[in-house]
Amino acid sequence: MLTFCNSHSTAIATAISFREDEECGGPEGNGWHNIGWYWVEPGTCRVVYQNDVDNAGRYWYVYAEAPDGTKWAGEFPTYVKHEAFDHCDSPPREVDVGDAENYTLTFTG
Repeated sequence: MLTFCNSHSTAIATAISFREDEECGGPEGNGWHNIGWYWVEPGTCRVVYQNDVDNAGRYWYVYAEAPDGTKWAGEFPTYVKHEAFDHCDSPPREVDVGDAENYTLTFTG
């Protein structure tokens, strides 16, 4: 399970990307499944992936932004829409979950 916690002062919108060859395999999707937006209110946590995180591999990619302009992004550029999305593409920020079955990431501002 993958959980996001928000210790920022405002709500944040989060997106995830993970390896999923079955649904997103092949040359068009490069095996990466991108889903957003998961809103996380200040001081709360939200499960964004129900299954064991190690089922989708060691590396996950996350992107988050707050209405105040704060962003949590990484070195991997990707396009995210303002509307909800669920598509295959290349990943944003890398998170190494190792061999964990559950993982929690806390966004701070």
